[in-house]
Amino acid sequence: MTIDQEPLEMMPDDPAAEVPHVSTIAAEAFAELAADDTAVGQRHQVVRTGEREPIPRLVRWLVWHRDRGRCQGCGRDDVQLELDHVTPWSASGSDDSTNLRLLCRRCNTDRSNYRSFELGGLLPVAEICDRCMETHGDGCHMRYTHPGAEHHTAFCGTCKRRSTVTDTRRLR
Repeated sequence: MTIDQEPLEMMPDDPAAEVPHVSTIAAEAFAELAADDTAVGQRHQVVRTGEREPIPRLVRWLVWHRDRGRCQGCGRDDVQLELDHVTPWSASGSDDSTNLRLLCRRCNTDRSNYRSFELGGLLPVAEICDRCMETHGDGCHMRYTHPGAEHHTAFCGTCKRRSTVTDTRRLR
């Protein structure tokens, strides 16, 4: 899928912001992936075909910022970028931000729907984090930060940083 030009025009000129985009993988999961070398390099099984709902513009925009407008395969930022499903949609991959990344056309075409050795999940995205809600929010943030609330690490589209979100409804 190619990202529309309109959201790209809104992107900042400074992609050097400090934005880690890949979460750390657990040692057990790493060992499991490393042991299953038959899966790497083989195609994903196609389990669905046909039309799918378009990925919302907000999610595309947030993924672009999380990935700093660079191909996550080769690191180039001077080429047209496409959204790639880490686990292809046709193989039951979700349209969730943790399954989406930016790739240039060459990296996306080379990968096709082959399984690749992926380290860790991608950082989920949120339009606004807890800190930004306190600063810019509508005052109803306090109901989401009660003691014992579960904290989720996510990329915040407002402050363009890794941050905390306690309301999972804000994760995309």
